[in-house]
Amino acid sequence: MTKEEWDAKQNGLKKTYQFLPTGNAGEVEKKEIDPRDYETELPLEQEKKFQSWLDKYHQEKKIPDGDYQFYKQNGYGYGYDFRAAYKAGLKPQISKVDNEWHWGDFGKKPNHESFSNESKYYTTEANPGVGGYWGGDDGEEFIKNPSIGAPIPPTKEVYKKLKK
Repeated sequence: MTKEEWDAKQNGLKKTYQFLPTGNAGEVEKKEIDPRDYETELPLEQEKKFQSWLDKYHQEKKIPDGDYQFYKQNGYGYGYDFRAAYKAGLKPQISKVDNEWHWGDFGKKPNHESFSNESKYYTTEANPGVGGYWGGDDGEEFIKNPSIGAPIPPTKEVYKKLKK
């Protein structure tokens, strides 16, 4: 078994949780996140095109082996919804930080470590302490939402892509 296959298998076994404020001071509730709940549905004809798109970007090394294998084995992404990226017409870009291919935040699921206000799922899952936003001098610093008070609102770009 390759490292990528092992990672994909382990991701399938992981449980990710959100800890959401209940409204009582210092009290939170634990909510399990199932990544299957955060996957864009496509009509059959679009699904066929998506599968070809997924294969193409994997062959070009723009989708990591672990993510690709997880999709092929499970039919959905673990921390990223590539169907959402496909539907929104996103393309990967090389990051200035690590010189690796990265996809925009639009498809990040709430269990992704840098789930942000640029995700399509942020509009329904943003709560105090959940997710965050990109800031800092160069826009490359992930800043977590405060645990009390309103989270940073979703970006206008998210709403535009949702209307497509």
